[in-house]
Amino acid sequence: RIVGGFERKLVRQIEVARNLSRISPISSYTYASTDIGGTGVEKEHHLMAALKQYQRALREYVREKIEEETARSGGGSPWRVRNEEYNVSDIPVFAYVPEELSKRVSTRTTDLALLVLFAVLFFMAAFVSFLRADVT
Repeated sequence: RIVGGFERKLVRQIEVARNLSRISPISSYTYASTDIGGTGVEKEHHLMAALKQYQRALREYVREKIEEETARSGGGSPWRVRNEEYNVSDIPVFAYVPEELSKRVSTRTTDLALLVLFAVLFFMAAFVSFLRADVT
C-alpha cells in the first residue's frame, strides 16, 4: 500500500508539472513529439502497467508451483533438494506490446491543439506588429 500510494502521488505530481509547463510552446511540442514517437512519459506509464501485470502473473505462477510442490511432497517442505531438473517451460513470458500510433496521437490532442493555438497567436501578434510598424 505504501509503494502504491507513493506511485499515485508521483503520477499526480508529474501530471501537475506537465499541465503547468504547457504554458510554453516548447514543452507542448516536446510532450507531443516524444509521446507520439513512443519515447515520452506516456510510454513509461504504459510500460509500468505492463510490468505490474506481468509481476502479478509471475507471482501467481510461483504460488501455484509452490502449492504443487507442497502437495507432491506430502505437506513437507517444497524446498527440499531433489535430483530432478527444474522445468520452467510454462513460466509466463513478458512480452511488451507498445501502444498503436493512433492511440498515441489521440492521447496527445491537447498538446497538438495547444501548438496550433500558439502558432495562430504568434502569427497574429507578428502580423499586428508588422502592420503597426512605421515605414518611414
